[in-house]
Amino acid sequence: MEIVMADFTLLGSWTASAANEFDTNIDATICLSGVSISPVASGDIEELRGVYPADFAEPAFLLAPLLLNFVFPAFAA
Repeated sequence: MEIVMADFTLLGSWTASAANEFDTNIDATICLSGVSISPVASGDIEELRGVYPADFAEPAFLLAPLLLNFVFPAFAA
């Protein structure tokens, strides 16, 4: 599979608190793409879960501040 820059649209760039590292911030640039992939958990990523941004008001499990405070609201805008 080949993905090129033209496949992406910038959603935004943000700085947020890390989800599981005390006193640590992360910088993220999030892009959207219509390219269909099958994600695989590996490395530091232990598990993948599908989350619908419209349902983020009361998540069933802990979500990263980056998602809750920036990414999901950007989807809703």
